[in-house]
Amino acid sequence: MILEGFMKNPNKMFTIKEISETYRVVYQTARTDLLLLTSKEFIDKKTSGKTFIFFFNEKSPSFSSIK
Repeated sequence: MILEGFMKNPNKMFTIKEISETYRVVYQTARTDLLLLTSKEFIDKKTSGKTFIFFFNEKSPSFSSIK
């Protein structure tokens, strides 16, 4: 579900809080899921101050396996 949100909005950047509220899961679950997707290279992350910002990685080798 989370990955679909990134794929439908490939140019949008998301925070853990946004994902938590959108999918109605606790912050820690959203964080864990986002970090897993990052480790599998489906999404990338950067920091803005103390906040992680996540965005879709269209060029990921992992992405070609789900097309």
